[in-house]
Amino acid sequence: MPQFWYLTGGVIANGNWDNDPSKIGIGMMPMYVKEGESYDKFTGDGIVQYTGYLKAGEFKIIAPKGLTNWNYGIGGGNITKDGGEDFKYRDGGDDTGNLVVADPGYYVLEVNTKEHKLKVSPYNADYKYYKGEVVDYTTMKIGDTEMSPITTIDGVPNHDWYAEITLSAKTEMSFTSGEATWGSSIFPCAISNKDDGVSIPCDKGTYKVYFNDISGAYSFVEQK
Repeated sequence: MPQFWYLTGGVIANGNWDNDPSKIGIGMMPMYVKEGESYDKFTGDGIVQYTGYLKAGEFKIIAPKGLTNWNYGIGGGNITKDGGEDFKYRDGGDDTGNLVVADPGYYVLEVNTKEHKLKVSPYNADYKYYKGEVVDYTTMKIGDTEMSPITTIDGVPNHDWYAEITLSAKTEMSFTSGEATWGSSIFPCAISNKDDGVSIPCDKGTYKVYFNDISGAYSFVEQK
């Protein structure tokens, strides 16, 4: 599995500044795989990505070993319509401060988990992985299970969804909202395609499932 990092703060998820792993999908936003990226088979290092709307305010990006202790992650610097600068990695030392969203809007955040670097790009038609106009879906399902919106802050559109499911056998599943359907031939994490008729080949088990309806990125995280 790739090494996923997490967003938390006043403009993320429910705005509670959580760093407890049990709050991923509620008070924390998971990042996802990047299309075309490969990941180190021993460490899981590579580039993880998040696409969504950021309102004016502050947040942090937490590394896996920064969960519960805040000591590892990315902060500092301003996010602007040109991208941003002065982002800093906290490597167990003093707090680097928060990431500040100076210009609200849709952005793509990319973290190189090996080099501990953040790249920010506006999400628009010039972005390499642009997939189309943003749609504000009001419901989402994985299979027959209703998913919950992760972003619940007033005035911020939600594009990330969460559910916990238990599968008693191998099952093919898709994400659906109304007539729109997303699927892929890859499990447990990948970038899905919209309305191509392909379903995700899921293994037996209990999973926390995360899905981004802009990029089509998803993750099934097995619960031991």
